[in-house]
Amino acid sequence: INYIGKNKYQLTKDTTLKKGKGKKVYIKGGHDYTSRDIYFGNEYWTAKAPYTLSGTKADKSTYKTRDSALKHCLANKNCLGITLTGGKYTLYKSTKVTEKHGSISWIRKGDILTSDNYHWDKQAGKTLSGYYDSTTYTTLAKATKACAAATSCKGVTKEGTKKYRTNTGSTFSTNNGRTAWKQGDYYVLHNNYYFTKKSGYKLTSIQTKKAYTSEAAAGKACVKAHKTCSGFVLKGKKYYLTKGWNLYTDSDYTAFVRNHAKTTYVDYSYMTTYYWEVKGPFLHDKYNTKTSYATVIKCLTACAKDKTCKGCSYVSSKKKYYKATTKIYFLGEGKDKAYTKGGKAVIKDGYIWNTKASGTKIVGDYLDSTTHTSLDNALKACAKKTGCTGVTKTATKKYRTGKKQLVEEKSGMQAYMKGNGVVTYRLYTWIIINNMLLSKQQKKAYTTYKKAMVACDKSKSCKGVNKIADKKYYLANSATLTPSSGKLCYLKGQSYSPYFTYDNTVWYYKEGYKTSGDIGFGTTSFSTRNKAMYKCARNPICNSVHYTSKKYHLRTGTKVTWKEGDNAWVYGKSTVTWTKVYLPISTGLWQPRPGYKLKTVIGKTTYTTLPAATKACMAKSSCKGVHYVTKTKKYHMCSTAKPIKATGYIAYPRVYPCDGSCKAVKKAKVVTIDMKHCFKVKSIELSNKHKCCSKNSGNVVVKVGKKTCSTVTMAGKTSALLVDCASGAVGTKITMTYANIGDISIDEVNLSVEGSDSC
Repeated sequence: INYIGKNKYQLTKDTTLKKGKGKKVYIKGGHDYTSRDIYFGNEYWTAKAPYTLSGTKADKSTYKTRDSALKHCLANKNCLGITLTGGKYTLYKSTKVTEKHGSISWIRKGDILTSDNYHWDKQAGKTLSGYYDSTTYTTLAKATKACAAATSCKGVTKEGTKKYRTNTGSTFSTNNGRTAWKQGDYYVLHNNYYFTKKSGYKLTSIQTKKAYTSEAAAGKACVKAHKTCSGFVLKGKKYYLTKGWNLYTDSDYTAFVRNHAKTTYVDYSYMTTYYWEVKGPFLHDKYNTKTSYATVIKCLTACAKDKTCKGCSYVSSKKKYYKATTKIYFLGEGKDKAYTKGGKAVIKDGYIWNTKASGTKIVGDYLDSTTHTSLDNALKACAKKTGCTGVTKTATKKYRTGKKQLVEEKSGMQAYMKGNGVVTYRLYTWIIINNMLLSKQQKKAYTTYKKAMVACDKSKSCKGVNKIADKKYYLANSATLTPSSGKLCYLKGQSYSPYFTYDNTVWYYKEGYKTSGDIGFGTTSFSTRNKAMYKCARNPICNSVHYTSKKYHLRTGTKVTWKEGDNAWVYGKSTVTWTKVYLPISTGLWQPRPGYKLKTVIGKTTYTTLPAATKACMAKSSCKGVHYVTKTKKYHMCSTAKPIKATGYIAYPRVYPCDGSCKAVKKAKVVTIDMKHCFKVKSIELSNKHKCCSKNSGNVVVKVGKKTCSTVTMAGKTSALLVDCASGAVGTKITMTYANIGDISIDEVNLSVEGSDSC
C-alpha cells in the first residue's frame, strides 16, 4: 500500500521501493500470530490466532458468543476447545490446530492456578526442565512467588513432599511422580473478573467514543458490559473498551483481554446432614422455577426431603434459590451458585466425607496394603495421608483407602470420598478453603482462629475468618472468595455438633460450652470424662456431662451456654441395659426402667423431683416404688414393684438387700450374706440358734466387701448379736470370718443399710 497524500492510499502489486518525498509504503508480510492465556470456569485456556481446531466436533450446535461456547465446552466432557470462524463458535473434541486466516481457537488445558498475578498451567504427572537456582521451597506458594519475580523462570515442579523447584524450561515432559505448573500470562483483577494483560498488543473493535482515565474505571465498565465487552486497551494515558476478540501486535497499545469471573470453588460443604458440592458462579442445567426459596437452608432442606431433587441453584439476578432436577451445571454469572446433592455426610477427623451410593468403590488400586477393621479407623488413616482420596468398605469389617477421585460400580462395596477440611467450633462447621480469602475483611486481628470464630459467631454480618499469617486472623463480612496463594479462610457453615459413641451411647460435643442442672442425689462429680459418661448414661435424669474446674459433673440440662475453657457433652441415643442399673436416692436403692410404669398409684399426691418422691416412698411402708409421667412431668408413689411396659413412663421400683430375703450361708469358718446389690451397711443384727451350754467362743471379723465393718466376739450360746459398722462399709456381700465357728448357726439376718453407687 502506497501513501501518496492526505487521505490518499494506493494498492500495488509491486514491492520494488522508490524514493518519494512525503510518501510511505506498507509492505504486506505474514500473519500476525498471537496467543494469550485466560482463566475461564476455573480452568486454563490458551487462545491462538489465526488458527482453527480440526477433527470431530464435540456437539452439533454453534454458538453466538465466546462465553456461551466456553460454558458449553466446560459442561461437555468430550470438548477440548472452541473455534471462532465467520462469527460462529464451534466445539471440538481435538486440540490439533491448523492455520486459517480470520479464525481464533481457545484450547482447553485443564487445571489452573492463579497466583502472584500470573496464570499457571497445572499438569499432574509432568515435570519441567532446567533449574532456575539451587533453592528448594517447602510450599508451592513460596515457589511461585519466587518464580514470578524472576524473568527467566518459566515454572515450578513439585518433586516430592515439601520439595518445590523453580524451572527455566517451558515444555512439559512426563514424570508420573511429579506435578508441574508452567507460568502463563500476567493478569489483573477488576470487579471479580480476570483480565490478561498483554503489552504491545491491541484488541479489535475499539470503542473510541468514551475514554477512561484509569485502568480500574475501564475494568469496572467492561465487567458491567461483559456481554458485549471483550476487554479494553491503553493508548497513551487513556483506556478504551473493545468488542472484538482478535489480538494484534501494536507497540502503541497495551491490551487487557477479558477472561471471566473468578470461580468460587468450594469442594464440598455440610448442610441438612447431606454432603453438597458447591460451585460458583455455576447454575444447574435444569431447575424448577415454579417454586423459589429465599435462603439456601430452606432450599437445601426441601431438596434433602425430595428424592428427585439433585441440588439447588442460586440465581443471583433474581436473588432466589431453585431446586434442580439434574446434576449437570453450566457456568453462570456474578454470584450464581450450584449446590449439588451428594450422599449422607460424615464429619470425621477434620474432613467432610461423602457417602456414595451402595455398590460403589474408589476406582483403581488401593492406596496401600492395610485393611482396617472399622470405618472410623480407615477414615482416621486416610485423613493423615495427603494422597488418600477416600475409603472403600470391601466387606464386613474390611475397609481400604483409595487414591483416585472417581468411583465405579462394585456390588457389595461402599465408597466414602474425602472432601474439604473442616473445623467444628462454636456449634458450627467452618469449611477450610485453601488459597482463597473471603471478601470484606475487617481490620481487627485475632491471635487464634478460635478467638476469631467466637467474634464471628457473635457478629450478625460475619461470614467467616481469613488466615493471613500465623497468629493473624481476621473476620470477613462477605462469602465472596478471592484467590490468594498461600493463605486460607474458614467459611462459616451450618450449625453442627461433633458426636461420637462411647459405652453404647451417642454424645454430642460442645467445646467451650457449659450445661446446668444438679442431679440432686448420688455421686455427681468425677475425675475422668468416661466415668462421668458411664454414670450419666445410666441415670434417666442425667442429660449431659459438664467439664469445669478439672472435674466432670453430671447435669440435668441440655441447653448450652458459652463459657470459654469449659466443655459439655450432651446425651443422645443409648442402648444401655437398664435391668442392671441401680441408683441410690434418699438412702434407698432404686432401679430406673425407662419405658415402664408401676401398677397401683398411692393417693393423689404428686412430686416434681425424684428425690422428693423417693423420700416420701421410703417413709411409707406400703410404697414399693415410684414412677414418672413424661407428659405431666410428675412423680407418683406406687404400691407394686413389678415394672409394666408403658410408653411415656419411667419406673423406679425400690430395691432391697438380698431382694428382701437375706440368708447366711456357712462354709468352713466363713458365713456369707449376699445382698446382691450395692449398699452401705450401717448395722447388722444376727440371730443364732444358740445352745445353752456351748463352750465355743472366739473373735469374728465382719467385712462389707473389702472394708472391715467390725471385729467382735461371739460364742455358741450367743442368741443375738448387733454389730455397728465403721463408716465406708460398702459392698454387695457381707462376710463373717470366725476364729472358731464350732456350733454357731445364723438363722436370721436384719440389716440397716443405705443404697450406694460406689461398688
